Amino acid sequence: MKPYARLDRNHRIDRRADLRRSGRTPAKEQYVYRVEPEVIAVPGWAFKNAVQELESTNECAWLWSHALALKICEMDRDEGGHPDLMRIRAKRCKVCGLLRLNLLAQHRAKLDESAPDGRQLPCGPECLTRQRQRKGQI
Repeated sequence: MKPYARLDRNHRIDRRADLRRSGRTPAKEQYVYRVEPEVIAVPGWAFKNAVQELESTNECAWLWSHALALKICEMDRDEGGHPDLMRIRAKRCKVCGLLRLNLLAQHRAKLDESAPDGRQLPCGPECLTRQRQRKGQI
């Protein structure tokens, strides 16, 4: 392991320990994978495992599983293609259930870690409205 990687790992371990000592739970890093094969169409089984909130088509699939994304990439490479694979940070709001990506996911994770009850804090101004709609109160 390179010295910088070791320092970075130790920093993450210390940060998580500090959060736990202060009564806060560290947020789990989650990712979605966007696969865009060049030669083949996205297989039918990929749609069953796709992220429901994000639109998957024959040209592009959004998956939770890194292994399945790599499998599609491998299938495309076997056919002579150069697939495009992106890893994007994702976090679901515990209040309204909305899936947040990239910077919004990072913001949601910081909000979750901000206080012992951080996961009950709304992710934005429309969060509580979406929560009521989800529960059928509106």
